Amino acid sequence: MKVKVVFAFLILIILSYGIGYRIIGYRDIGNVKSGKTNTLENQMVALTVEDIEQYEIINEPTNVLDYNYTGDLSIDSIENNMTLSLYFSQCGVNNLFAIDKIKLVNDENDILIESCTDWIGPYIVKAIDQDSDIENKDFTGGWHGTNGYARIEATACSKAYTIFADGKEITSEESGQANNIRIVTKNHIKGYNTDNYILEETVTYTIHGSQVDVKVEILALEDIMILRYYGLQTQNNKFDKTIQYFYEDGSLMTKSLDNENDSGIDNKSKVMAFELSSNNHPFLLKAWINSEGTLSSFDYLSLDKPKAFTTQYHKSYFNLIDGIPLTLKSGKTTNWSGGYSFKVENTK
Repeated sequence: MKVKVVFAFLILIILSYGIGYRIIGYRDIGNVKSGKTNTLENQMVALTVEDIEQYEIINEPTNVLDYNYTGDLSIDSIENNMTLSLYFSQCGVNNLFAIDKIKLVNDENDILIESCTDWIGPYIVKAIDQDSDIENKDFTGGWHGTNGYARIEATACSKAYTIFADGKEITSEESGQANNIRIVTKNHIKGYNTDNYILEETVTYTIHGSQVDVKVEILALEDIMILRYYGLQTQNNKFDKTIQYFYEDGSLMTKSLDNENDSGIDNKSKVMAFELSSNNHPFLLKAWINSEGTLSSFDYLSLDKPKAFTTQYHKSYFNLIDGIPLTLKSGKTTNWSGGYSFKVENTK
């Protein structure tokens, strides 16, 4: 009788974990640790209670990303009656690997956002040891070339980018499915007073479901001073109704996208997010800055500047450095993190 009870108990364990979990890449777990072949018996062994802490097992996702890499990268996610398609490629005058297009589809709506500007902010940054401090302090990096949006010559370059599907590096053209896609890009940025590359930014995008997490680390390649830097920003040409600013104390402020606006100068509570809506479709775009990160405190923002704002040329920005310059010695870093999410507005 004891044998039957034990056997039934083991079957229940295997079934419960078999329903809720799946093994990610048997070569990454069983083969490495036991040298066993990929048989059904060995997979079942990896699902015992003792092995859960030893092997890489994750929850079966509610939705899986479909991806296709051919030099450019496309990622499709279906969630809550909405299909989100993200396209990454080397784009803009600086040819940086970044968000190129965003497509949102549901039963009755279909919109395409084609990038014509940066989603991760450019810099007004100078080399400290340069004698020349020119009058025109132009942005560099992102989609900005020399002479700003005239984009005559590049002000940044892509040093490398790497793509991972569930932690496995994609090294050649392939299609597949994954719980998450991680893209790590490394770019070098020039200063407005020098033709040298004086700053290195590492941008990490992690896509899961209908969310894009963003982390940026900024490394000084020589002694630099950053005078202005937004961090996270949005392209609003498909959103024309309202922007809602969300504050750390739980309050929010709603303003029309018909006019330029901001989150308020006198508001003492920190802006954590903003969300865009449209008169023509039900999709919402939300952007946020996480509380962790050396730039997330807005310590380099003077008191007469808003923490987030929207312009008449259909863009919204956070405002991480403005009015209080940040000096970084060569080899020193700063960072921030945030992200984007997409959903269908609940009108009920």
